Amino acid sequence: MNPSATQSHLHLVREARSNGQITRALGHLTRALKLNPQDQELRSELDELVGQIGQVDALAQKLHRHVCTPVHIIQQEPELAVVAHNMPVVVFNALPKSASDYISDALAKGLNLDDYFAVTGVFPNKLLRRDAMANVKAGALLYDHVDAAGFNQILLSQYVDRMIVHVRDPRQALVSWTHHFRQRYENRDEVLAFYQFCPDYYSWSFERQLDWQIEHYFHHFVDWITGWLDADENPGFKPAILFSTFETFRTDPRKYFEGILKFYDIAPERFSFPEVTHPSREHFRQGSMNEWQRVFTNAQIDKTSAMLRGRIAPTFGWDVG
Repeated sequence: MNPSATQSHLHLVREARSNGQITRALGHLTRALKLNPQDQELRSELDELVGQIGQVDALAQKLHRHVCTPVHIIQQEPELAVVAHNMPVVVFNALPKSASDYISDALAKGLNLDDYFAVTGVFPNKLLRRDAMANVKAGALLYDHVDAAGFNQILLSQYVDRMIVHVRDPRQALVSWTHHFRQRYENRDEVLAFYQFCPDYYSWSFERQLDWQIEHYFHHFVDWITGWLDADENPGFKPAILFSTFETFRTDPRKYFEGILKFYDIAPERFSFPEVTHPSREHFRQGSMNEWQRVFTNAQIDKTSAMLRGRIAPTFGWDVG
């Protein structure tokens, strides 16, 4: 390992330690020691980390015991890599504007997962990449907004055995989506080239923009959810699906993450639960569940609610009157 790489790992270890993310710190330290087990600065960091834990964590003690011998720890004890590598491939597939950036970041940090990008395109037309899926490794987090297109289902069936499909009441998601594009327009974001809304769209009132989005984009949110419900009932689709909701995350975040851990057979003590009482505005605008009831007109409420009746609303408990 070159010196710059060692310093990079040390920075990540210390950052994780300062945030109380002991499992994540151990993961980074394991990676560094595997390649450079005799580095004195890494050994000192390990001493401090074990001291911080209070020598309660058996895995840390075992790692500490072996690194202080002349053997190469990971080669002698492959199970020592468990902190960094004994994790499944976690697929977190989310409806846009559902706090998914925040949740995926919490999963990556809390489980010491490596972000893995395997998607091309923009919502609602996103496809998994064959080359990327063929090379996905344990301990990866695949997060995006892919729909249940046949191509995506085939690749997921070939390479993963389970996945999370995270949803939000699409009426509220559409409100956030509309605000999101107003902000992107103000920032002159390059992604706008892929979303050719009608001329003068950004000069309209928010109510008129909502009308346009309901007419042209709301069905994409509905179809996205319906597609994954269909996939879950498709005997040809192999991965098990855990449907999670923004509403559960917002009202009981611990229950939300515990459901994910149980689904992936991960012990809760291996996860650093995030603090979500004061979420960053980088990921949350308001975090509201029912703002749509206030900002939609009666006609907008009637039209969008009618599209959720029958299957979607009863499945997720969303009120459609």
